[in-house]
Amino acid sequence: MNLVPIDYIIQATAYLALYKESAGKTYHLTDPNPCTATEVYELFVGELYKKKPTGHVPMILSQAFLTIRPVRTYLGVEKEALDYFTWKGRFDSKEAIKDLAGSGIVCPNFRDGVPAMVDFYLRYKNDKEYQIKIR
Repeated sequence: MNLVPIDYIIQATAYLALYKESAGKTYHLTDPNPCTATEVYELFVGELYKKKPTGHVPMILSQAFLTIRPVRTYLGVEKEALDYFTWKGRFDSKEAIKDLAGSGIVCPNFRDGVPAMVDFYLRYKNDKEYQIKIR
């Protein structure tokens, strides 16, 4: 999974838009060291429950359960969300890293942000303004 903070995207885009050597280039503003979906899951379970998850639900069952609207509503997850965890896209951020060198703009390590994300989740998990409407 390639998850990056919006602050990084905005800062890098603003900088590269004014960087003379950027003309004609395409950048991938992605995490050069992304976590796998399993690692992301383990990081969040570890932060939330202070333990490592055990077992897993096979993808075919997850997909089947998420076709049932009450299950989606209870979990607060759309069935299309699974596609983000299984997509095999690959990105090369070398050019962005090279052209951002010396700017002070770097992609933060996803792992370092997990405690703040879990804290935010715990504060707002029951606030309807922060939840998607399940179809």
